[in-house]
Amino acid sequence: MKKYKNLEDRNRIISEKLLESIYLLEILEETYESQAKEGTLINLAIKNINIAFKETEKCRKMISITE
Repeated sequence: MKKYKNLEDRNRIISEKLLESIYLLEILEETYESQAKEGTLINLAIKNINIAFKETEKCRKMISITE
């Protein structure tokens, strides 16, 4: 049980950091929305973080099923 609790805690921490990063990138996106290169880089980063966030959610569900 402790192993799964550790995984849950780690997954929660990762999710929180990813979500915080999304918020920060959205602020940057607003700042650089008129600049093509910066906007593209920020959009790609947001897309990748959103994918990672969704994957951690899937992991969280898998962890809770195994308990």
